[in-house]
Amino acid sequence: MKRAKTNYVCFILRLISLLILISPIFFIISTSVTILKFELIPIIIFVFLLLIVLLVGQNIYQEPNFLAIKGERLLLGYFPLIYSKSFDKVDVIGFSKSKKSYLKGVGLSSISFPIYILYLKSGRKIHFIDYNFKQMWEISKLLKSIGIKFLGEEDEKYRFHLIRSYKFSKNMIGINS
Repeated sequence: MKRAKTNYVCFILRLISLLILISPIFFIISTSVTILKFELIPIIIFVFLLLIVLLVGQNIYQEPNFLAIKGERLLLGYFPLIYSKSFDKVDVIGFSKSKKSYLKGVGLSSISFPIYILYLKSGRKIHFIDYNFKQMWEISKLLKSIGIKFLGEEDEKYRFHLIRSYKFSKNMIGINS
Protein backbone atom coordinates (compact mmCIF):
# COMPACT_ATOMS: atom_id res chain seq x y z
CA MET A 1 0.00 0.00 0.00
CA LYS A 2 1.39 3.39 -1.03
CA ARG A 3 0.39 6.48 0.93
CA ALA A 4 0.98 10.22 1.23
CA LYS A 5 2.52 11.35 4.50
CA THR A 6 0.08 13.07 6.84
CA ASN A 7 1.11 16.30 8.55
CA TYR A 8 0.56 15.25 12.19
CA VAL A 9 1.50 18.68 13.58
CA CYS A 10 -1.50 20.18 11.77
CA PHE A 11 -3.61 17.23 12.91
CA ILE A 12 -2.69 17.79 16.58
CA LEU A 13 -3.19 21.57 16.38
CA ARG A 14 -6.64 21.08 14.86
CA LEU A 15 -7.56 18.63 17.59
CA ILE A 16 -6.41 21.06 20.30
CA SER A 17 -8.28 23.98 18.71
CA LEU A 18 -11.45 21.91 18.45
CA LEU A 19 -11.15 20.99 22.14
CA ILE A 20 -10.63 24.66 23.03
CA LEU A 21 -13.77 25.58 21.10
CA ILE A 22 -15.82 22.80 22.69
CA SER A 23 -14.72 23.37 26.31
CA PRO A 24 -16.78 26.58 26.89
CA ILE A 25 -19.88 24.69 25.74
CA PHE A 26 -19.37 22.04 28.40
CA PHE A 27 -18.66 24.75 31.00
CA ILE A 28 -21.93 26.53 30.19
CA ILE A 29 -23.90 23.28 30.32
CA SER A 30 -22.36 22.18 33.63
CA THR A 31 -22.84 25.62 35.20
CA SER A 32 -26.45 25.85 34.09
CA VAL A 33 -27.23 22.36 35.36
CA THR A 34 -25.46 22.99 38.69
CA ILE A 35 -27.29 26.26 39.35
CA LEU A 36 -30.54 24.85 37.92
CA LYS A 37 -31.20 28.24 36.36
CA PHE A 38 -31.47 28.61 32.66
CA GLU A 39 -30.89 32.27 31.94
CA LEU A 40 -30.97 33.78 28.48
CA ILE A 41 -27.33 35.01 28.19
CA PRO A 42 -25.66 31.61 28.79
CA ILE A 43 -28.07 30.03 26.30
CA ILE A 44 -27.23 32.67 23.67
CA ILE A 45 -23.49 32.14 24.26
CA PHE A 46 -24.01 28.38 24.08
CA VAL A 47 -25.83 28.61 20.73
CA PHE A 48 -23.18 30.99 19.35
CA LEU A 49 -20.30 28.69 20.38
CA LEU A 50 -22.14 25.65 19.08
CA LEU A 51 -22.56 27.31 15.68
CA ILE A 52 -18.83 28.12 15.57
CA VAL A 53 -17.94 24.52 16.45
CA LEU A 54 -20.31 23.19 13.78
CA LEU A 55 -18.90 25.52 11.10
CA VAL A 56 -15.29 24.72 11.98
CA GLY A 57 -16.05 21.02 12.36
CA GLN A 58 -17.82 20.89 9.01
CA ASN A 59 -14.78 22.39 7.28
CA ILE A 60 -12.41 20.01 9.07
CA TYR A 61 -14.42 16.93 8.11
CA GLN A 62 -14.50 17.91 4.41
CA GLU A 63 -10.72 17.83 4.07
CA PRO A 64 -9.06 14.41 4.01
CA ASN A 65 -5.77 14.23 5.87
CA PHE A 66 -4.88 10.68 4.86
CA LEU A 67 -4.50 9.24 1.36
CA ALA A 68 -3.45 5.71 0.52
CA ILE A 69 -3.57 3.61 -2.63
CA LYS A 70 -4.32 -0.10 -2.29
CA GLY A 71 -4.41 -1.83 -5.65
CA GLU A 72 -6.70 0.40 -7.71
CA ARG A 73 -8.62 1.80 -4.71
CA LEU A 74 -8.15 5.18 -3.12
CA LEU A 75 -8.49 5.21 0.67
CA LEU A 76 -9.23 8.58 2.30
CA GLY A 77 -9.10 9.29 6.02
CA TYR A 78 -10.74 12.32 7.60
CA PHE A 79 -9.89 14.24 10.76
CA PRO A 80 -9.56 12.90 13.39
CA LEU A 81 -9.43 9.60 11.50
CA ILE A 82 -12.86 8.71 12.86
CA TYR A 83 -14.13 7.64 9.49
CA SER A 84 -12.76 6.89 6.08
CA LYS A 85 -13.99 6.54 2.52
CA SER A 86 -12.73 4.56 -0.40
CA PHE A 87 -13.23 4.84 -4.14
CA ASP A 88 -12.36 2.66 -7.08
CA LYS A 89 -10.24 4.17 -9.82
CA VAL A 90 -13.22 3.87 -12.20
CA ASP A 91 -15.25 6.26 -9.97
CA VAL A 92 -12.73 9.05 -10.57
CA ILE A 93 -12.77 11.39 -13.59
CA GLY A 94 -9.39 12.96 -12.82
CA PHE A 95 -7.70 15.59 -10.68
CA SER A 96 -6.55 19.17 -11.06
CA LYS A 97 -4.19 21.53 -9.27
CA SER A 98 -5.40 24.82 -7.80
CA LYS A 99 -5.13 26.92 -4.66
CA LYS A 100 -7.37 27.68 -1.70
CA SER A 101 -7.30 31.16 -0.19
CA TYR A 102 -8.37 32.27 3.25
CA LEU A 103 -9.19 35.84 4.34
CA LYS A 104 -9.81 36.75 0.71
CA GLY A 105 -11.86 39.91 0.26
CA VAL A 106 -11.91 40.96 3.92
CA GLY A 107 -9.34 43.73 3.60
CA LEU A 108 -6.42 41.60 4.75
CA SER A 109 -3.82 39.96 2.59
CA SER A 110 -5.06 36.48 1.76
CA ILE A 111 -3.29 33.28 2.71
CA SER A 112 -3.17 30.68 -0.06
CA PHE A 113 -2.43 26.96 0.03
CA PRO A 114 -1.93 24.67 -2.96
CA ILE A 115 -4.61 21.99 -3.39
CA TYR A 116 -5.41 19.07 -5.62
CA ILE A 117 -9.07 18.61 -6.50
CA LEU A 118 -10.22 15.06 -7.17
CA TYR A 119 -13.29 14.91 -9.46
CA LEU A 120 -15.62 11.95 -8.99
CA LYS A 121 -18.17 10.74 -11.53
CA SER A 122 -20.89 11.27 -8.93
CA GLY A 123 -20.21 15.02 -9.16
CA ARG A 124 -18.42 15.26 -5.80
CA LYS A 125 -15.10 17.02 -5.48
CA ILE A 126 -12.50 16.19 -2.86
CA HIS A 127 -9.85 18.73 -1.89
CA PHE A 128 -6.39 17.60 -0.81
CA ILE A 129 -4.97 20.70 0.89
CA ASP A 130 -1.26 21.32 1.40
CA TYR A 131 -1.31 21.82 5.17
CA ASN A 132 -2.79 18.33 5.71
CA PHE A 133 0.14 16.57 4.04
CA LYS A 134 3.91 16.77 4.54
CA GLN A 135 4.79 16.65 0.85
CA MET A 136 2.05 17.80 -1.50
CA TRP A 137 3.70 16.39 -4.63
CA GLU A 138 3.20 12.85 -3.25
CA ILE A 139 -0.54 13.16 -3.90
CA SER A 140 -0.05 13.85 -7.60
CA LYS A 141 2.49 11.04 -7.84
CA LEU A 142 0.15 8.54 -6.11
CA LEU A 143 -2.85 9.45 -8.26
CA LYS A 144 -0.85 9.24 -11.48
CA SER A 145 0.66 5.90 -10.40
CA ILE A 146 -2.73 4.18 -10.72
CA GLY A 147 -3.60 5.95 -13.95
CA ILE A 148 -5.83 8.80 -12.76
CA LYS A 149 -5.75 11.56 -15.36
CA PHE A 150 -4.32 15.00 -14.53
CA LEU A 151 -6.84 17.46 -15.99
CA GLY A 152 -4.67 20.57 -15.62
CA GLU A 153 -4.47 23.66 -13.45
CA GLU A 154 -7.39 25.87 -12.57
CA ASP A 155 -7.81 29.30 -11.01
CA GLU A 156 -9.72 29.84 -7.83
CA LYS A 157 -13.04 31.41 -8.87
CA TYR A 158 -16.11 32.01 -6.75
CA ARG A 159 -19.73 32.77 -7.54
CA PHE A 160 -21.65 34.78 -4.94
CA HIS A 161 -18.42 35.09 -2.90
CA LEU A 162 -18.85 31.67 -1.20
CA ILE A 163 -19.65 29.09 -3.90
CA ARG A 164 -16.61 27.91 -5.80
CA SER A 165 -16.75 27.41 -9.58
CA TYR A 166 -14.89 24.37 -10.87
CA LYS A 167 -13.28 24.36 -14.30
CA PHE A 168 -13.36 20.58 -14.72
CA SER A 169 -16.77 19.78 -13.25
CA LYS A 170 -18.80 16.84 -14.55
CA ASN A 171 -21.02 19.04 -16.74
CA MET A 172 -18.12 20.81 -18.42
CA ILE A 173 -16.14 17.76 -19.52
CA GLY A 174 -19.10 15.70 -20.70
CA ILE A 175 -18.69 12.63 -18.52
CA ASN A 176 -21.88 10.67 -17.86
CA SER A 177 -22.06 8.49 -14.81
